[in-house]
Amino acid sequence: MIIKENNKICPLPWLHLSSNIDTSMRLCCNTYSHATIYKENHSPYKLADIENINEFFNIPFYRNIRKAMMNGEEPEICLKCYDTERYGGLSVRQGYLDIYKNDETFLKSLDETNSEGSTNISVQSFDSSMSNNCNLKCIMCNPVLSYPIKNDYKKLNWEYNQSVTEEAKVAWSEKSIIDNVVPQISRSLRQYLVTGGEPFLNKDHVKVLKKIIEYGNAENVSLVYHTNSTVLNEELFDLWHKFDKVYVHFSIDAVGSLDEYIRFNTRWSKVEDIVR
Repeated sequence: MIIKENNKICPLPWLHLSSNIDTSMRLCCNTYSHATIYKENHSPYKLADIENINEFFNIPFYRNIRKAMMNGEEPEICLKCYDTERYGGLSVRQGYLDIYKNDETFLKSLDETNSEGSTNISVQSFDSSMSNNCNLKCIMCNPVLSYPIKNDYKKLNWEYNQSVTEEAKVAWSEKSIIDNVVPQISRSLRQYLVTGGEPFLNKDHVKVLKKIIEYGNAENVSLVYHTNSTVLNEELFDLWHKFDKVYVHFSIDAVGSLDEYIRFNTRWSKVEDIVR
């Protein structure tokens, strides 16, 4: 088996779809840079630009990464994981490899990869930062990730990326993402990671979950969230019963008044109620 003979392979270029908060596409969220994927005209690929998932995963960007890994090389974009391993740590690459090393769909795609890095793809993992819509203004955050902070930056005359901030607010409203991209990955999907902003405020996320349910694969999909622990969304609770598992990562930096200071607009009593 190729994996046993090669210690450079990472499953993600074969099965992982990932997007930044403005829906620009990236290899994954664990690189030294943002790992944004660009078109030939040097503009970033967006989720709405993907007409065919298999064709997207076989553009030169992905082919070159897979080709290098299969040749026992370390793609430069992936050095953060390889460096972690060299220093004795456990990398994200190794974590995903442990999950998928016996996965028949991944192994088939790997075995069928040709010398130029082309293969047939089944997306099993989807990681998306869905909108900068948020109810908090954390002191370590910025307008790109929390839209309400924009006014504070303006008052203080601080610089921020205005175009990404505005695009992140509305990017998921592009109808083709939910009507075209989500159906293409729904039948093969196994894990869906959602961040924000605050994902429990995101109405488009509800539409995505309903679309996955519509395509009859929800019972095989695990949902993973990063939430600021201040929002309850009962509509999500009703939908979650259709899915395999739900994992919630609570972002909490302190307790009591200190957390309220760090995460402005937080009420600690509400955090306690939600986490309990």
